Amino acid sequence: MKELYNEYLHVPKQGKIREKVMLSRIALTSVVIVICLFAMAFSAYAYFSKGITSGTNVIKVATFETKVEIQPADNCVRSAVTVTTSDNKNFLINGLEVGKYYTVTITHTVNSTAKTGFVVVTADNCPDTYHTQQIAKDVNAVGGQTPSVSFDLMITDPSTVHLLAHWGTSSYYASYNDNGDQEKLYITHGEDVDLIINGKAKPVTGQGNDEGTDTEGSELPTDNTNSPTDGTTPDPDSSQSENTDVSDSDDTDASDSPDTESDADQSNELQNVPGAEANADTDTDTDTDEGSQPTSEDSNSNE
Repeated sequence: MKELYNEYLHVPKQGKIREKVMLSRIALTSVVIVICLFAMAFSAYAYFSKGITSGTNVIKVATFETKVEIQPADNCVRSAVTVTTSDNKNFLINGLEVGKYYTVTITHTVNSTAKTGFVVVTADNCPDTYHTQQIAKDVNAVGGQTPSVSFDLMITDPSTVHLLAHWGTSSYYASYNDNGDQEKLYITHGEDVDLIINGKAKPVTGQGNDEGTDTEGSELPTDNTNSPTDGTTPDPDSSQSENTDVSDSDDTDASDSPDTESDADQSNELQNVPGAEANADTDTDTDTDEGSQPTSEDSNSNE
């Protein structure tokens, strides 16, 4: 062994290293590296190839189902409000009157697998999204449980209200614990919520009634020209007779006017005829003479 070592591996202190020794050292180092790599690969293969068996498991996603009830806050009889849902998670509320408060009560059901959750409240054309306080388990509530949450809801313009149940904790819950009920978009039990629709901060009610009153209550103007001022009732026969007289006078005037025009035309024609003036003068003189001669009876009376 010593001879092999001196022949292939020994390096003298004061002499030169031989080529055979250098190649032997390189070959031995390479062989050791390959053996180590093989040992590591074998151990890793034996570790990951071991079989593991287990029974079938069903993985379910947590669900949070709720029940929504709504009624007028003042207990007055109003138009019917419809609450529509298909899975007890998404709710649509229609038929809310503008400017009127409705009490909304949200209760979690026994079908909920999540221990706690909340409800998102919004509406069509409403820029705000509200979160209710935690429903079911709540470490900060009395007794550690909040079985239901009630609040009064009002819309400022006709719209459809959306309620969406979420399992887990609301993003406003930490701020509620630290600062109390300071968050506007966080709904607590018994709070009033005004949903601003279409940018109307205040509800506008009674538009339809006002228009109907103006239209139905207006009276058509009457003609009081022929009505008497002394408070008596006009006689329809008298009005007809007046109309008849007026029409007759008009007809008379209309009938007389052509004759007048014809006489004027005849006089003008006579003036233009040469012998007409002489005849007219002769007739006039004759009439005068006849009228001036006394009758026999007149002469006898004078005598």
